[in-house]
Amino acid sequence: MRQHPKFILAVLFVCCAMKPVLGQVSANNADHFQAALDFYRKSDIKSAITELQAFLKDNPDDALGMVWLGFMYLKQENADEAIPILEKAINIRQDLPEAYNNLGTAYLAKGDVAKATSAYEKSLSLNPKNPSALYNLANLYIKRERFDDAIRKYTEAAEVAPDDVNIWNNLGYAYYVKADYASAVAAYRRAVELAPKDPAIHLNLGLALHRSGDSEKALAEFEEAVRLDPGDYSIHIALGESYASTGNIDKAVEHFVNAAQIKPNEFTPHHNLAVLYGKQEKYDAAVREYEEALKIRPNELNVVNNLGWIFYKMGRLEDSVAHFRKAIAINPNYALAHSNLAVVYQELGKPDLALAEWEEVLRINPKSITAAISLANIYLAAGRIKEAEGKYKQVCEADPRNPHALNGMGLVAERLGRLDEAIEWYKRALEAEPKFAIAYNNMGVAYEKKGMKQQAIQYYKKALELDPGYSDAQANLSRLGAG
Repeated sequence: MRQHPKFILAVLFVCCAMKPVLGQVSANNADHFQAALDFYRKSDIKSAITELQAFLKDNPDDALGMVWLGFMYLKQENADEAIPILEKAINIRQDLPEAYNNLGTAYLAKGDVAKATSAYEKSLSLNPKNPSALYNLANLYIKRERFDDAIRKYTEAAEVAPDDVNIWNNLGYAYYVKADYASAVAAYRRAVELAPKDPAIHLNLGLALHRSGDSEKALAEFEEAVRLDPGDYSIHIALGESYASTGNIDKAVEHFVNAAQIKPNEFTPHHNLAVLYGKQEKYDAAVREYEEALKIRPNELNVVNNLGWIFYKMGRLEDSVAHFRKAIAINPNYALAHSNLAVVYQELGKPDLALAEWEEVLRINPKSITAAISLANIYLAAGRIKEAEGKYKQVCEADPRNPHALNGMGLVAERLGRLDEAIEWYKRALEAEPKFAIAYNNMGVAYEKKGMKQQAIQYYKKALELDPGYSDAQANLSRLGAG
């Protein structure tokens, strides 16, 4: 039986807010404009808009005033009003990079990525060193998954504005998604220098360090992040994953529990807790968490399968069967659920049902060695010797040193009375796997059938040496008076 633990990492924080760029007006009567600025500084955007509208009534061709009004509309998240006033500004003056920059932001808010890209690129053609436009265009490239272009623009922006933490943070993100973790770490370290009390950036640095293989330093960053913000869900998820990867299950559980308390309706902490409780053999707790996860995602395939696995470990075989069947109902081609169901059916003494499931595994994956050997074992137990031999041979051709297939060929030869041939197969199995207790026991059986009791005893003892709890080998020794 196998389980699919899959920890889900925290999502990196990316500062994607666009930066409108503002210019200076040069009107003769700027009282309304100055009042607008005063209201803006007080965060009274509505009053600022009223003053700018009055200013433009007196100065209808002032393009920079229009840029400011467009900016105020963007502050209200009103792209529909911002776009026409910014386009009007551009019609009056085509030399204003800030107008194109803010227009790009407005287009992006409307979801028009192509027009936003064009506007940002036009802004930069007028002022290639404008860090806000560089930053905005880089963010847009991130959205379009043009990560190399994004890295180039963030780098240009950082050269112009080396103390802008958002630029360094997002540059780190771009490197991260490109799997250039060393460069991501360097960018995030600079961001941390600029904003040492920002927990999100410590989290990002920790994630990059974790991916680069430096678990110890990653953990230190996560701990600093959680010290700065103990109630952040993503930080606890990252800490849980980090501790789990280093084998500190108790600490991992602690942080996933914290994450579940912060966001009880999130799938990830319940799933990860269930996986860890399963590893700790705390099966009741694992069941509880898997069931919580299924309330959130009722048809999550791996969770349904894993819950079946937990029920199997608890000896609740009928519940196990029900969950493997549910997994198969969700995805009939999910080979793992078929193989797990086959194992349970064998344990329930239902070889025909097990046989059907192993055949399904082979239908899905014709090269499955596990399924072929399992089918051969069932055939052998049912006395279908030729069919068993065919499957074992099939595996031996695909994997000539597979100890289970070689051992199976020995069992077939033994059943057919070809004891010397059986011994040769067992020897080959032991060459492939010198600690294969079953093959030693089977070798003993073959020698015993040949009347060579001392050799048989020798092999039975070796089987017990490798597996002291091997009851078949112990019974064989006792029968020969050597146990």
